[in-house]
Amino acid sequence: MPENALIHQILDAFEPAHLAKDLIFIAIWMIAAICCIYVPFLNHSFLRVIFALPMILFIPGYVLIATLFPSKEDLDDIERLALSFGLSIAIVPLIGLILNYTPWGVRLDPIVISLVAFTTVMILLAQYRRSLLPQEQRFEVPLKEMFNTIRADLYRSGQSRNDKIFSTILILAIIAAVGTTIYVIVVPKEGEKFTEFYILGPGGLAEILATLDKAQINVEYMYAFVQHSGDNAVIIFRFDEVDKAIQVLLNADVRILTGEEVYAL
Repeated sequence: MPENALIHQILDAFEPAHLAKDLIFIAIWMIAAICCIYVPFLNHSFLRVIFALPMILFIPGYVLIATLFPSKEDLDDIERLALSFGLSIAIVPLIGLILNYTPWGVRLDPIVISLVAFTTVMILLAQYRRSLLPQEQRFEVPLKEMFNTIRADLYRSGQSRNDKIFSTILILAIIAAVGTTIYVIVVPKEGEKFTEFYILGPGGLAEILATLDKAQINVEYMYAFVQHSGDNAVIIFRFDEVDKAIQVLLNADVRILTGEEVYAL
């Protein structure tokens, strides 16, 4: 193919009027996910989970399928949907495995950059490959047809009033189930809370731990010598039963320091 013809073909493929609506939607979703990950007031909101999950579980596989099978005759809608989920579950761990052997490692920024790069390349290739096909053969998400089909299945002609009410209740139940699932994912159950404080013990770490063990107090601990200040060591403890632990330590004549006292040492 002459070089000028190839350039003209590429430019024609990316004319705004020829861009596939589903690929545009994927690109917008990807940008929104990036914003929800890095923008300060969004990265701690529920929007981060809502936009990031499809970037992991669906979009990588979808854009790969869109590149490999640009024609609507290659796959039916159910196959395309199932393969999008299945390939996404395979692609993301593979990217993580590759990153594990690079200097960047498996961290947030390299993973985001890799997924965005992969998705962007696949979007461009999918758009170009679709442009090579006649308009009537290009894959398009048949939203209108899907809506009409679902509506026809749920509200068939000749249905009784009770059947229509039941269909409506079914739709609401599905929406409620999806909403509940999203809520559980976005707002996880709050775990145990821990409090840390500082203690100064005359009998050594072993004696303190024995006292806590006798009282059946669970403890996560680390200890540090803040500086030389006599014969005592400052130890930092974490307890899941703070009030009980404080009382046990006080009864054992262990001195408990406030944060101000520690910083003043």
